[in-house]
Amino acid sequence: MQDGPSAFECLMNTCPECGSPNDETLTRCARCNARLPRSADPDAQRPTPDDVEPVKSHTGLVVLATLMFVPFGLVAVVQSAQVNGWYAAGQHDRAERASQLARRWAQAGIIAGLIINPLLIAAAWLT
Repeated sequence: MQDGPSAFECLMNTCPECGSPNDETLTRCARCNARLPRSADPDAQRPTPDDVEPVKSHTGLVVLATLMFVPFGLVAVVQSAQVNGWYAAGQHDRAERASQLARRWAQAGIIAGLIINPLLIAAAWLT
């Protein structure tokens, strides 16, 4: 006794109107001519770029951080550059993670720049 559908049934597309099995290549039922739902194609289950919300790369924040404090800004640039690549490759979780890291490094660079740059200017001015 089987719990799930047979291998033959997996290749069939069941008509929502009459319930008869149809070949997965058909778009209309062979028995009642009703429109058939799309088959369970693995590629159809994968989210497309239209289904997933775009991930921000925080470019403006990254540029500002790079201008204010280069070491942290460069790390933010690398993370920001990876966002679109991961997103285009369908790795949306990695794209989101790279976006978060880019934002955090950029924020750290701006804060470090606001603290360190005035100190460097004051030290240069006093000497």
